Amino acid sequence: MTDNAAQHRRFLVVVNKGSGTVRSLGEEAVRAAIETGFSGAGTVDIRFVDGEALVPTIAKAREADSPDAVIVGGGDGSLASAAAMLIGSPIALGVLPLGTMNMVVKSAGISTTLGEAIRQAATGQVRSVDVGQVNGQVFLHQVSFGLQPRVLRIREKIGYRSRITKMLSGAVALAAVMARPRVLRLSGKVDGQPVNLTLPAFAVSNNVYRDDRPSIPARLDGGELGVYMISARQVRDYVRMVLAALRGTWKDDAMVEARHASHVRVEPRRRKTGGRLLASVDGELVYLSAPVDITIAPQALQLIMPPP
Repeated sequence: MTDNAAQHRRFLVVVNKGSGTVRSLGEEAVRAAIETGFSGAGTVDIRFVDGEALVPTIAKAREADSPDAVIVGGGDGSLASAAAMLIGSPIALGVLPLGTMNMVVKSAGISTTLGEAIRQAATGQVRSVDVGQVNGQVFLHQVSFGLQPRVLRIREKIGYRSRITKMLSGAVALAAVMARPRVLRLSGKVDGQPVNLTLPAFAVSNNVYRDDRPSIPARLDGGELGVYMISARQVRDYVRMVLAALRGTWKDDAMVEARHASHVRVEPRRRKTGGRLLASVDGELVYLSAPVDITIAPQALQLIMPPP
C-alpha cells in the first residue's frame, strides 16, 4: 500500500476504559501507545468508553462514519459484542489484548503485548473468519457448560478489583468447585445424532482446537465447531489432562471425547432450571433458554490479523 493510500484509511479505536489494562496503565498511557502505533497508518479516532457504551458507539459509527476498520480494546466478551455489530459488513475488526484471558487475541495469533498488538492492528492483513452463534448470540471463542460457568459465578460473587485479584478469585472459585463436583445431565443432537450426556463439563468452540494447544483453534476459517465432552471429575483427573495438554495428547485422553460439527443442540434432561442452562459465552456468564442451538457462520467477519 502506498503512503497516500495509507493516509486515507480510517480507523475507529474503541477502548473499554474499565478493562484491567487501562486501569493498571492509565488511560493516557494507553492512548499514547495507540497514537504511536497508528502513526502514519491513516486517520485515527480514539474513544475510551464504558463497557455498556461500546456497542452503541460502534453501531453509530457504522451507520454514520463507516470507518475502514474498528479496533476494539477489551476482553473477549467485548470483542464478541463488537463482532456482532460488524458481521456481514465490509468494516474490518481489529482487536487489542486488554482483557484477562485474551483468548480471541491468542486464537488469531495476535501478540499479547499491547504495543506489538497495536502495530499489528495498524498494519495487519484483513481475512474472512468464522463466527459461532449460540441462540443467535455471537461468540468468537467458546461456549461452555458445567465447570467453567460454575467457577465464573463463584468468582463474581467473591469480586475483584484488578487483573491479579481477578485471577486469585478465579483460583479460589476453582477450588470451591472442585471440592463440590457436580455433573450436567443434557440431551440433544450433534449434527443430528442423538446424545445423552452425564458429565461435569461440556464445551463447543468456534473452529476445532489444535491437538497441541487446547483452547487455541487450528484455523479460524475451517467452518466447523469443535465439540468437547469432558468426563474428568477429580482434581487428579484435571492434573492428568493438563499434563496431556502439555504433551499434545489431550484429545487422546479417555476423559475427553472430541467431535466436529456444524450444529449442536442441547437441553437439560430435567427442567428444574426452568428450561435454562447456565453457560459461559466468551468468558461472560449467561443463562441460555433451552433448547440451546449452537451453529457456525463461515467467513462472516472481516478480521485484522498479523501478516503470515
